[in-house]
Amino acid sequence: ARDFYKTLEKQEGLPAINTELNFVFEGCYTTHADIKKYNRVLENALPQAEMLSAAAALYGRNYPQDAFTDAWRKTCFNQFHDIFDGSAIHGSYAYSKKLFNIAYETAVLELDGSLKTMGSKIKFQEKTGTPVLVFNTLSWQRDDICEIKIPVGSAKEKFRIFEGKNEVPSQFTGIEEDENGKLFLKIVFIARDVPAAGYKTYYALQGSGPQIGGGESLRAGVTSSTIKAENKFYKITIDPLTGCISGIFDKENSYEILPTLESANMLQLLFEKPHDMSAWNIGKISRTEDLSLDCTVTLVEDGPARIRVRVCRVFGSSSFCQDIVLYDGMRRIDFPCRVDWQEQGTKLIDSPMLKVAFPFSLKESSARFEIPFGSITRPANGHEYPSQKWMDVSGITESGIAYGLSLLNDSKYGCDVKEGVMRLTLLRSSYDPDPRPDKGIQEFTYSLFPHKGRWDARTVRAGYELNNPLVCIPVERRTSNVVRQDLPEIHSFLSLEPQNLILTAFKKAEDSDDIIIRFYESEGRETSAEIKFGFQVKEAGETDLMEKEIRGIPLQDGKITLKTGKYEIKTLRLKM
Repeated sequence: ARDFYKTLEKQEGLPAINTELNFVFEGCYTTHADIKKYNRVLENALPQAEMLSAAAALYGRNYPQDAFTDAWRKTCFNQFHDIFDGSAIHGSYAYSKKLFNIAYETAVLELDGSLKTMGSKIKFQEKTGTPVLVFNTLSWQRDDICEIKIPVGSAKEKFRIFEGKNEVPSQFTGIEEDENGKLFLKIVFIARDVPAAGYKTYYALQGSGPQIGGGESLRAGVTSSTIKAENKFYKITIDPLTGCISGIFDKENSYEILPTLESANMLQLLFEKPHDMSAWNIGKISRTEDLSLDCTVTLVEDGPARIRVRVCRVFGSSSFCQDIVLYDGMRRIDFPCRVDWQEQGTKLIDSPMLKVAFPFSLKESSARFEIPFGSITRPANGHEYPSQKWMDVSGITESGIAYGLSLLNDSKYGCDVKEGVMRLTLLRSSYDPDPRPDKGIQEFTYSLFPHKGRWDARTVRAGYELNNPLVCIPVERRTSNVVRQDLPEIHSFLSLEPQNLILTAFKKAEDSDDIIIRFYESEGRETSAEIKFGFQVKEAGETDLMEKEIRGIPLQDGKITLKTGKYEIKTLRLKM
C-alpha cells in the first residue's frame, strides 16, 4: 500500500473528487427499522450517561469507564454493515437486540445513579414538595417538554409544578402501575431556560386546586369539518375526514406554509415490484397510494402544556396511530407514531414501502441533508438519499421572504425531495435475506420545524433536541446531614458559543481522570469558539481524536477561546 501511494505522488493531473461517493443500496437506509432504532437510541443515551457520570464524578461518584467501554463496543458491533443496513439473516437480529439491551441498561443505570448523586448534593428549598431535577445534556440553554412520574399512594392524588414560588403550566396525562403494584402519576410541563449542559430544579406540590393556564395562546377547537390547534407560533388545521393537516399558518410571519389544496403529514404506500436483493435495493415503483380515507381523529389532550390530536387508520393487516402534538411556546411540531406493520413482501407480489409526505411552496428552493458532523446540499430530484437527524428545504416565499422547513426524525435514515414535496421513508417490507424484517409494532417520532430564513444551526439544534429529550426525575430528599449540599438549584457545567458549535462528548479521558470534551462546527463557516466552565479547570489542551495532546490552550477567567474551521471537529482535554 505504501508503494502504491508513493507511485501516485509522482503523477500529475490526477482527477480530484470533492463530493460524495454515494449512492448504492438505498433500501438499506430503511430496512430493519429495529436495528436503526437501537443504534440511534444508543448514540444518544450513551453520551448522555457519560456526561452525567463525568459531572457526578466531580462530586465523588465513581466513573464507570469499563462499563462504558463495553457498551460502546456492543453498539459498534451492531454497526457492522450487514447488521446495521438490515441485510443480515433474521436470526442475527436476536443477538443484536441482546447487545442493545445490555448497552442500554448500562446507560440507564449510570444516568440514574449520576442524577441521584448530584441530587444528594443540591441544597433544595425546605418544605416545598418533591424536587424535580431537569437535566439538559446539550450545550445551549433550551425550552422543552418535561415528562415525569410521581409516586403516589392513590390515583386520586393531584400535583402541581412550581419553579420557586411561581406555578408552571402542567397537565395530568395518566396513572401508571408498575409490576409491584406501585402507582405513579404522569405529569407533563414545559421546562424553560434549562441551562446548557446543566440542570434546573422544579417542585411538585400536592394539591387539588385549579391548574393555571398556558401563557402562550395554546388552544384547540373541534367542529364537524375541522380540528384546530394553536400556540404562540402556529395555527394548525386538521381535516377529520382524511386525518391529514390542511393548513399550517405561521403567525409570526403571516405565512401559510402549505400550498393551496395540499395536505401535509400524508402517509403514502409505494409499491415496489418484485426484485432481487430486496433488503438492499428499492424496486421499481408500480403505484403510490395515499392513506387518506377511513380514519378516526380524536382530540386526546387539550391542556396548558400541550395539545395532542390522534389519527388512527387501517390498511390491509396493518394499523397506524399518529399523534399531532403542539406545545406551549415551542416551535417544533411532533408526530409520534405507533404502527403495527403486518405487510409481507414476496417475490411474487408488489411490496409496500411506507413514507410520509410534507408539501411546500418555496421558490428557488434547495434541499439539504445532515451527514455525520456536517450537512450537504443535494439535488431535489426524487432520489432516495441518506440523512441523519434532519433534512431541510429552504427557499423564498411568494411574498419574497427567505423561509424553510426542516423535517426531523428520531430513528429514520431514508428520504427524498421532488416537485415541492419532502418525504421521509418510514418502513419497508423486503423479503430477502430476512423474509419478515419489520413485522410487528414500530414506534418512532418525526417532527416539523418551520423557520424564517434559510437553514442554519437552529435546524441542527432542533434535531439534537428531538433526539436528546430533557432528563427529568423526581428526587428523594436526603434525610442525613453527612453529605454536604454545595450545589445550587440551577447550574451549568459547560456552555459553548456561538450557536453553530455543537457539543458531542463530555466524558472522562480513556487514560486518566481528565475530562474530554468534543464539539464540531455545523454551518460550514470559520468561527471563534468560546467555552465557559461551571467547574474548576486547571489546564486545558487540544488533542486529536485518540486523545493525544497536540498543544496547550490558555485559560482565562474560567473560559477558553479558540479558532474553529468550517466543519472542524475539536477535542479538548481538561485537567482538574
